[in-house]
Amino acid sequence: MYQSSHICSDANFVLGNAQRKYYPIVYCSDGFLLLTHYSRANVMSRSSICQFLWGSETTPTVRMEINQAFHNHYEYRNRAVFYTRTGYLRFLIALSNL
Repeated sequence: MYQSSHICSDANFVLGNAQRKYYPIVYCSDGFLLLTHYSRANVMSRSSICQFLWGSETTPTVRMEINQAFHNHYEYRNRAVFYTRTGYLRFLIALSNL
């Protein structure tokens, strides 16, 4: 049985518009908002590359690989340090720009 505070890993995502420059977020799941501590208003229309989650421990290599995955339209999976609005959290990311 899940508690209301449980965050299901496959329910944390954003959808971006691949037809527009910088792939603006057009939808974000409630789980994503709970995980990152951002409000929907703070997330909508930002780039779905999610640079706003990057911080000092998000390595330059990971940043470059994420950008390349988006610009070259391929799926990307890696471990990265993404920051929440209130601190930081390590989590596995899977990006699909297909």
